[in-house]
Parts: sequence; structure tokens; C-alpha cells
Amino acid sequence: MASVSSDAISSSTNTEITNNNEPMNSPVQLVDNNLDQSMENASPDTFNSPIRTEKVMSAYLTASEISVDDSPQRSFLKRRIRQLLNEIQIKNSKIKTLQQTIRRQDKKIFAMKEIIKNLKK
Repeated sequence: MASVSSDAISSSTNTEITNNNEPMNSPVQLVDNNLDQSMENASPDTFNSPIRTEKVMSAYLTASEISVDDSPQRSFLKRRIRQLLNEIQIKNSKIKTLQQTIRRQDKKIFAMKEIIKNLKK
């Protein structure tokens, strides 16, 4: 490992970087980007878009195709990738049906609340 003298380090830390195109006394303009506000408008669906997951899944499927040249360990890993992708598809379909059930129940609850509100009047 190469050694660096302390003189070289101290001389490099004391140097100033200047840009000849800007005047020396010009104020620095700060831009106020409110990232929290922009993230409030982003829905969770934005990050979990089905198009992106389909592309990733298809990439995994093409990468996990078993060829004759694969070693036993590599072919085992590729088979395992396919098994995991199948499990993901099954779980995604279960999640989809459960979310649909929740939406239907929420709709029924809202309708019942409206009926109760009308009956109380």
C-alpha cells in the first residue's frame, strides 16, 4: 500500500476551489424543493405498478431457463427461481381476491351507514 506524506495532505486540504466564471462575492441561490409535498401525492400503486412487476417477472423467467450447459447447482437455482415465481403468482392472485372482498365489504358498510343515517332522521 502506498504511503502519503502529511505535507501533501495538509497542502491539499487548505486549497480553495474557485470558478473563474462567477464573481467571488456572489450570493449562492438555494432552491427549496419540498420533497415531502411531492411524496404526499404519490400513491403506493405508483411504486408497485403491474407493468414493472411483469417486466421483472418475465426477466426472471427468461433468466431461469435451464440449458444443457448449466452445472447442477445452477440448474437447481434456476428451478428454485421458477418455483418462487409460481408462489409469487399464487400469492398475488390471493391478495387480489382478498382486496376485492375488502372493497365489497367497505361498499356494503358504507351503504349500511347511509341507511342508518337516513333512518335516524
